[in-house]
Amino acid sequence: MEPEVLRGRLLGPPRFLLGERELSFPFRKVEALLAYVLLEGKASRESLASLFWGGRDEVLAARNLRNALYQLRLLLPEGVVLADRVWVARGDYPTDLDLEGLDRLGEDEDLAARCVRPVLEGFSLPDSPEFDEWLRTVRSRWESRGRRALLDLARRRAALSPPGALGPLRRLLEADGGDEEAARILMDCLGRLGQLRGVEGVHRALVRRLREDLGVPPEEATEATYREALGRCRRGLEVGGEPSPSSPSERGFFGRTEERVRAVRFLEEPGDLPRVLCVDGEAGVGKTCLARACLETLAPETLVLRGNAVQGGERFPLLPWNDLLRGLARPGGGTDSRDLGFPESLWSLLGETFPSLGVRSTSFQPADPGRLGAVLAALFDRLSSRRPVALFLEDLHGFDGPSLDVLESVLAHGPGGIRLLSTSRPAPDRRDRRIYRGLERGGRIRLLSLTLRPFSLSETRDFCAFLHPFRPFDPREVESLFRRTEGLPLFLAELLRDPRGPLCPGGEELDGVMEGFLAGLAPADRRTLECLAAFEGPAALDLLRETADPETEDLEGRLECLRERALLTEDRTGGETTVDFGHSLVREHLYRTLPEGRRRSLHRSLAEALGRRAAANPGDGLLEGRLIHHCRRGGLRREELTHRIRSLRRHIALYYELFPLLSDEELRSSSTFFGGRDATLERLEETRSLLGDLKRSQEDRKTLESLEREYRAIRGGFHLWWGEYDQGRALVEAALERASEGGDRRVEADCLKHLGYDAIQREDGAELEGIARRLLPLCGGSRGLPWRGMALRFLGLARLFLRDHGEAERFLLLSMDRFRDLEALDEPYRFHVLAARGYLGECRHRQGRLEEARALYDACLEECRREGFFRGLGFFHGLGAQGAFDAGDREGLARHLSGALGEMAGLPWSRGDAPTYALAAWEAAGRGDGASAVEHLGRAARLCESLNKRSWTALLELVKGLLPRMRELEPLLPDPPEASLARAEGLCRDLGMGHRLALLERLREGRYRALSRPGR
Repeated sequence: MEPEVLRGRLLGPPRFLLGERELSFPFRKVEALLAYVLLEGKASRESLASLFWGGRDEVLAARNLRNALYQLRLLLPEGVVLADRVWVARGDYPTDLDLEGLDRLGEDEDLAARCVRPVLEGFSLPDSPEFDEWLRTVRSRWESRGRRALLDLARRRAALSPPGALGPLRRLLEADGGDEEAARILMDCLGRLGQLRGVEGVHRALVRRLREDLGVPPEEATEATYREALGRCRRGLEVGGEPSPSSPSERGFFGRTEERVRAVRFLEEPGDLPRVLCVDGEAGVGKTCLARACLETLAPETLVLRGNAVQGGERFPLLPWNDLLRGLARPGGGTDSRDLGFPESLWSLLGETFPSLGVRSTSFQPADPGRLGAVLAALFDRLSSRRPVALFLEDLHGFDGPSLDVLESVLAHGPGGIRLLSTSRPAPDRRDRRIYRGLERGGRIRLLSLTLRPFSLSETRDFCAFLHPFRPFDPREVESLFRRTEGLPLFLAELLRDPRGPLCPGGEELDGVMEGFLAGLAPADRRTLECLAAFEGPAALDLLRETADPETEDLEGRLECLRERALLTEDRTGGETTVDFGHSLVREHLYRTLPEGRRRSLHRSLAEALGRRAAANPGDGLLEGRLIHHCRRGGLRREELTHRIRSLRRHIALYYELFPLLSDEELRSSSTFFGGRDATLERLEETRSLLGDLKRSQEDRKTLESLEREYRAIRGGFHLWWGEYDQGRALVEAALERASEGGDRRVEADCLKHLGYDAIQREDGAELEGIARRLLPLCGGSRGLPWRGMALRFLGLARLFLRDHGEAERFLLLSMDRFRDLEALDEPYRFHVLAARGYLGECRHRQGRLEEARALYDACLEECRREGFFRGLGFFHGLGAQGAFDAGDREGLARHLSGALGEMAGLPWSRGDAPTYALAAWEAAGRGDGASAVEHLGRAARLCESLNKRSWTALLELVKGLLPRMRELEPLLPDPPEASLARAEGLCRDLGMGHRLALLERLREGRYRALSRPGR
């Protein structure tokens, strides 16, 4: 029996397949080790230990290498990787690496599609700089080889058949828009095919890229090729006919003179307020054309950022803003936060919600739309101080609620001098219109609203003459055009594209008109458009290649033809090529007329392709949302349920858990956004309904039982975080019992985690210890190490709550060691090391060892800033504020309060830290700021009442006893100071907080006036 071939796909995101089975690696360094050995052939153990674990203890590095080789032996057949005491080498097992197939590029279309993508695309080991440096070298070497191979393929195909060369040439220009040789060959091919607009588009994009990147014009050879290609198009050579007539965009902008003049004057007016141009009108009336014509009048250096609505927008919250921010990732977009002087913590907050920014730091979640809008306004303001900034939001009527919330917040915070242009269809009680008018009345923006109407009969006649000045039109012909298109420029332009053919194909209705000019498409072109119609918005070219029908040959050539007909547009913003319909009406018509079977098949193909991307980018919440959408539309109900539950699981971890059990790498690449409690409840109900439907259909009961247990655990966890304790515990405990009976260790561990967090909130040491000891046996194997580290942290906190400080420190130190083991092995968990260190500081704090505790808090803060763990800043600043308060350090208290409150700004009150708010109330009262004192004290009281956390309540009562009796505070301070101090003393005694008891004693003796008289 022949052995299964090991196939390594190293161009693009790495994939290894043994036969038809894709391999899954336990750690990234195991996968990296395999890739390195396959590419380099042979390396010494010493050099590999240094490559992956350089800078660490040699014995530990050698042990980690042995473990990685052991993991490879478990995964791979014998003979793939050979190892002795000195060397590790590639064996003679049958192996097929795509990199080694570049010489046979013409035979492998899949390889041709990937050959200019980076080696191990998206792969990195941040804690192994030697490996990343090697990877940069390898990428550079193979990138040049891949480009040469693809260029040779394009030359061969161009000589035989120009259409066959279009795909390789466009891929070359996607990878490097300034490649003049590829651009010359492409312009020559397009010229031989008579595609005038294609030639001009390639030249225009090349000139722009060379100007932006190098500040140079194209070479003379390039200009000569361009002139020759234009000449061929205009003479109609080699294609047997006349070139197609120019489109309106090539001839200029027709009509709307009054509207254009008003709009341009409005946008040119100086002023500090945002200027908003709102263009309304029905579909096909020319809103986007007018807005684009206005954008072209702005200064050439203007940074234009575009965001579009997507189909089913409410299913993809914030996706339009994610697309808009992709424009900052392109060369010259200005995304370097250090160069801009933009705070890294705010940059990180945006990066967690908007994956297109590519920011790899982690801030504290959640960030509600109001806060996101404020941060975006600050970013746009910073950008506009360097160059003009314009935002273009298309089809605002299709924006989801959170995206409109962000829009309102951006404009309310008034980024100075930006221009915002938006288009929208008429609808009753439109929210975007209410937002604009409210902000205009409040003096926050300047607004100009324009409403476009279809052409009149006379304007239709003038439009015909504008497009075809040498072609006479019979009045009856114009009347027929006007009647059948209802004067909509979109349809007029398409019907007038070919003046020699019938002007009014199809039926009398607009659908018939549209079907008429689509009927002239080649079957393969129609299938390509149908595939694109299944996308919820613009389609990445790589994704479109994966999902197009297998029989569709030369996709790029077909896309070029469709661009020629103005049915499609292309965008290369942010380094990624996307294609989209020239108008949403065409998408809507095609999708509406698709047979149900064809529609479902397209969605399934998209779901499969997006599933592969989601596996490589498990933290991308927007990608997960798209995957769920296509699973649903494709009838993949069980897959939809799996992804829904996975999305909910990640959401509760990132939004509610301060220390999610994720590696640092996962934290830096994760994003999620559901909105508030109501939006999450809606998702939970949708998931419950789908689960019920599947159970009734009797599909794969064993899998469904596991998914149901997981769903119940997650839902119970949400209710616990929302303070609905009875309902939450009942759900989690029921799921725990079922998971235990069914041997479902993963769900069992999840349930114990939720119950553990609940016990931490209540500071119930006995219950937390029982949970932790039950969790430990579930944490076997290398994959269980993070869980073991968390269970040990739970044990440390349990002993802290039980006042056994020695054991608390021992368990917390053991937790740190377990997470450090993971860091050395492969996946750094430094944030969890910091978690245990912070709690270690709290343990010493309660023992009265203030200086040690404060030093630990400061060290945690410093590492959070250095490593980008911004989600920990609020927590550690809060602990630091308590330490400063107990030490009588007013300056330190003010510093930590400022940091903590800054991090918590914009969070729901239920997610704050009661001690921080209590101390902020005391500090504000000392300044005589009664309003702030009332606000902070109220928040602290609500949190304490909700959670009943005794250490929080103890500090709140202490602060109430110390607060001056200001008139504003009287409703919140019904008891005399002595009563509050007595309650604080009782709680501190129960909790064993000797340092606070000593402080209270000094207060009674009058020896601690610094705290008893705030602010003086």
